[in-house]
This record gives sequence, C-alpha cells and structure tokens, in this order.
Amino acid sequence: VSELRGSLVASDRLATVGGLSAGISDEIREPIHEMRSHLEGIRMRLGVLNDAAGECTSQEKLSMLVNDREELLDECLEGIDRIDAIVRDVRGFASGITGPVELTDLNTLISDALRIVRARVGDDIRVEKQFDELIPVPCVPGEIVQVLVNLLVNAIHATGDTGRVQVSSWQDKHEVWICIEDNGYGV
Repeated sequence: VSELRGSLVASDRLATVGGLSAGISDEIREPIHEMRSHLEGIRMRLGVLNDAAGECTSQEKLSMLVNDREELLDECLEGIDRIDAIVRDVRGFASGITGPVELTDLNTLISDALRIVRARVGDDIRVEKQFDELIPVPCVPGEIVQVLVNLLVNAIHATGDTGRVQVSSWQDKHEVWICIEDNGYGV
C-alpha cells in the first residue's frame, strides 16, 4: 500500500509538471529573448564605442555608451537568474524528493509555487497576493510546495480564461494560515 501510494503521488506530480511544461517553456523563452536583444544591443554599442573612441571629443558621450552597456548586462544577468529559479523550482517539484522537516517561511514556499504555475496564468487571470509576515513553521518544504501548486492549478482552472486568484497568508496567535481563493465556478 505504501509503495502504491508513493507511485500515485509521483505519477500525479509528473502529470502536473507535464501540464505545466508548455507554459514553463514560454516563461523561459521570454528572458532568453530579452537577453538576446540586450546582447545584440551591447554588440552594436561596442561597435559604436570602438568607432567613437578614436574620434570622441566628449567624455560625457563615451560615459553614456559605457553606462548603457552596463545596464543591459545587468538585465541579462537578471534574466539568467529568472531562468535558473524557474528550472530549480520545477526540478525540485518534479523530483519528489522529500527532505527533512525544516523551520520554513511559508511565504517563500508560496512564492516558489506561484513561480511554478505562473505560466498557466493567462493575461486575463489576475493573481493577487497579500502576505503578512509569518513565524517560521516546521514542515517538509517540497511537500508544501506540491500541495500549493495543486491548489493553485485547481484555482486557475476554475477561473476559466478570465478571473481572479487571490493568495494570502496571515498569522493568528500561534497558527499560520494560507488561503487560496478564486472567483471561478466552484466545486
């Protein structure tokens, strides 16, 4: 029974990842296109910089070209970090490896789950977040993320093509609460 349960959980997790994969590829494609555009801009600016260096009479113009390049490189690095976070979150979710119980900030886990399902959220579905500061909670982070992803996917499906999903967290004395609401058609 325990092996069957484990197989069902793994199967469900892989089915969810399969359903998310098309959207995830879109999420990864966006920063890649941004980085390509920025790198092409840097290449162009370096050419202009080389041409301008020989004939530049204005230190201000030269500084502007150099500073612009730095900004584009920073945006490329941010894009790489976004891709890395997406891949790391999906890999962790798909692996199903449960770790030890850890004191964890649930808001971080909610953000991880939202990043995983972000690709499923169309332009007409609004995701609202309201996170209060929470005390750390003992849990197995991977298992909590799996539950949150499943709840978020269900909420997104319930809204159809348009709607609202609200995710909130709060603390009441010694209890921590997470609420995922949608304005879909219901159960």
